[in-house]
Amino acid sequence: MSAQDRRKRIHKRHVLIIAACILLTVAVIGGTYCITTILLQRTKSAHTAHIASSPTNQKSTSNLFTASTGDPTEEGAAFEVRKINLTGYKARFPNLYAREKVGQWKNVGNKTVYLTFDDGPSALTPKLLDVLKKYHVKATFFLTNQPG
Repeated sequence: MSAQDRRKRIHKRHVLIIAACILLTVAVIGGTYCITTILLQRTKSAHTAHIASSPTNQKSTSNLFTASTGDPTEEGAAFEVRKINLTGYKARFPNLYAREKVGQWKNVGNKTVYLTFDDGPSALTPKLLDVLKKYHVKATFFLTNQPG
């Protein structure tokens, strides 16, 4: 067997290994997608069946929470958690994500906003300072030692 035949044989082997890896990757990704789609369809249909079988004249309080404590309450709920079409961490940990506003916000009095500017002194700095001065915004600036 000549050296050229050996190189051809090795080249064919490498091409087959790469093709097998690509095929395996496509199969794993496709299988994962199909399984996820099937599971989501099952949970949606189960959720729809549960909603259809529950009486509509009763007031459901299992998904109402107060803004401060997170405890279920019947009256005065500030937020309502929407549990339809939740996936991943949203389904497992619904309290980690923002809830849809249902009621009115309470007036908390003075509001404070803290702004951070990560840009150093530039041509826009005087304009920024003028805007802050115009609206009586208190600000704290940290000076950095920059050459020049």
